[in-house]
Amino acid sequence: MIIHLHAWQSLRQTFPVRKPEWFMGAATAAFWLLLSLRTDLFDSSEAYSRLAAVAPQFVWSWFCFFVGVGRLVVLFVNGSYWRTPHARALFAFANCFLWYHLSIGLAANAGFGIIFSATFF
Repeated sequence: MIIHLHAWQSLRQTFPVRKPEWFMGAATAAFWLLLSLRTDLFDSSEAYSRLAAVAPQFVWSWFCFFVGVGRLVVLFVNGSYWRTPHARALFAFANCFLWYHLSIGLAANAGFGIIFSATFF
């Protein structure tokens, strides 16, 4: 019981400082849901043509899953039990890689999407 209480208190202390990391992990996981539920997204929208040139939609979907959910798990472990700075750095790099490609892929359609994704990146 004491271990769980300590974990909860530790998570509450570290959460405010790491809100952007939690937000980006959740946004990446949400993008995974979008790509998983709308399997025809790359085919039906010209906006994703540059992303489709890099990899098919299912590859982007699984990459978003591993990066988004993995980042949330690492943040939970880091905030609750023990420090994992190398894992946090690895997932932050992978998340930046993903959002960079999304921003560049949507740049051809200069609209709200590029502003929105560039804000994340």
